[in-house]
Amino acid sequence: MRDGWVETNLAQVASEFRGRTKVMPGTVYPAAGVMMEGRGLLDRGPFIGGKTTYKNLTQIKGGQLVLRSITAWEAPIAVVSAEFSGRFVSGVFPVFDLDAKRILPAFMELVCTNPTFWSEMRERCVGSVLRRKVLGAKALLEISINLPPLMEQRRIVDVVESVDNYIAALQEGVDAARTARKAIAEEVFNSDFPTADLLSLGRIVTGSTPSTKKVEFWEPEAIDFLSPGDFGRELHIQQTSRKLSKSGALAARLLKSCSVVQVCIGATIGKVGYVEHELVTNQQVNAIEGLSLDDAYFAALMLSTGKMQAEVKDRAGQTTLPIISKSRWSALEIPWPDEVSRKAIADTAKSVDAFVRQTEETLSHARNLRSAMLSDLLSGEHEIPKSYDKLLGAA
Repeated sequence: MRDGWVETNLAQVASEFRGRTKVMPGTVYPAAGVMMEGRGLLDRGPFIGGKTTYKNLTQIKGGQLVLRSITAWEAPIAVVSAEFSGRFVSGVFPVFDLDAKRILPAFMELVCTNPTFWSEMRERCVGSVLRRKVLGAKALLEISINLPPLMEQRRIVDVVESVDNYIAALQEGVDAARTARKAIAEEVFNSDFPTADLLSLGRIVTGSTPSTKKVEFWEPEAIDFLSPGDFGRELHIQQTSRKLSKSGALAARLLKSCSVVQVCIGATIGKVGYVEHELVTNQQVNAIEGLSLDDAYFAALMLSTGKMQAEVKDRAGQTTLPIISKSRWSALEIPWPDEVSRKAIADTAKSVDAFVRQTEETLSHARNLRSAMLSDLLSGEHEIPKSYDKLLGAA
């Protein structure tokens, strides 16, 4: 570790805040909660005393550290921003005051998101795998940290924030592109195009699952086996979590390439996509095969619209296990303009999808860069030149 850095622990830069507030019946408490994944606070709306299970709350203020000590594997922490100052969190959350003369709140947040911090925290956990819990604030205060001088803390925070801003900009681009694709689909759906039912588009196929007792149906792996969990946010389904052997695929119903697939049973009913390769689906998925690639994409795009999603769920009924029968699904109608128009619409929406894929790849690289860079910067082995302070001043 370089000169100026010290190896210390959380107790040297923070102290537990004990300002518990007893919940009073009928009293409204503007509340916040620690995010279950990642870092930060979220708006929990008002708590009303007597209508919650909480006996005590803690009123937080800007610059404090809030740490969720239960289920510590997910690393949920937050440094309180001005936006949440004055709100309340559950009394089970340890809250710490930070020593402003020794550590910047933003630097503390970086420390708490570093894998080494959570590695130490896990060592202090007890309980079942699904409900790990740290044994009190005292155990948290024993966690070791590498502490640089305040000016170097500012440099580190600034460098990491510049990467965070880049990541946020990329994510905004992805979100905007997805919104644009949705707008394209909705506009086409609401246009005055002729319609066609799904049965008229191609052959309707309901999937099946080969016997799991026959090992030869599953090994060696060769053919993708599609189930509801394999559907994502994008329409193009390229891979699955499970595979069948060739004999397993023959024992089931091998679906041709360029097919539309949609979940028609269960909690994720309505999820839709298209495939460009042969595969097998389980019994929760219906499909249309015999389409061109452009038409498969176009049909999936129409089935992804808000009105079609609502129609699928409505026809499935409000039951414990929603299910839309093959005949009722086949009777669904979607816009079906002429072939030239379908191709033009598909090409436009596909170009948006291509942008999303490319940007998400960049996002993945940027997140990996941030993770590696953060570990390096917090190790105390790598220095940001002091000349960087001029850039900070100029900014």
